Amino acid sequence: MEEPPLQFYMMDSVPPRPYLEERPGRWIAEREWPSRNVEVRKFMLNPHRIEAQAAPERALSVASPQSTGLASGDWGSFGVAGDVPADQSLDSFGSLEFDSEPLTERLEILGNAATMLDLAVDRRVASVTLRLIDVAPDGSGAVVARGFLNLAQRESREKPQPAAPGQRYRVNVPMTGTTCRPPSESRRIHSILADHMALAGAGDLDAVHRCLATAAAGTQAPGRRGRVATVTRAGGRADIACHGAAPWTHRALREHRSTDR
Repeated sequence: MEEPPLQFYMMDSVPPRPYLEERPGRWIAEREWPSRNVEVRKFMLNPHRIEAQAAPERALSVASPQSTGLASGDWGSFGVAGDVPADQSLDSFGSLEFDSEPLTERLEILGNAATMLDLAVDRRVASVTLRLIDVAPDGSGAVVARGFLNLAQRESREKPQPAAPGQRYRVNVPMTGTTCRPPSESRRIHSILADHMALAGAGDLDAVHRCLATAAAGTQAPGRRGRVATVTRAGGRADIACHGAAPWTHRALREHRSTDR
């Protein structure tokens, strides 16, 4: 096969919208995975900040309201109107957020980000949801990647164990694989939610998580170097955009009604 074995669509940053008819970006290629073109960069989660160096340890608490996550859209979106994540600033009130400085250089994300947390909870059944958000200069936020962990499965999905209230745990939360190329004026926000209604359903009311900003708490982002290995093939182009499917033609017999339960 003449074409590179691995091809990805590097998505440009776009404002959060309920539906995207076209997603600007370009096709890229890699000859192997893990790729030598991807460097995992580690950032520290200091009190409300994403920084290169760890600050002194400090405990931060979050108790997400049951309505947190209404802007998340569906976990496995098919790209239809209404199930794409909306402006993430709508869920800021129920989140513990860590904000970075605006980017000063081009950053291309390719792969799976992951976050290591030091935390304790106040009950046996609890979960944690993470969002990596591309924040525009106007304050709107678009989802780049997200992850979810049932803390009973912190060591094994096969043999879940309830959490011990007040006990300190160190957990690794992987995020969904993604591509993203934000503009240089973007900021990165890492958001931690104690409960996420849309992804995990309603949990215990007022569950409190104490996340510890320590030298071990940090996030890893897979950064791709420059504009390397752009797809080139006979009769093909690297700048062909991805398009959403056209809305299907139909005749409504009655007003639709749907709920998530």
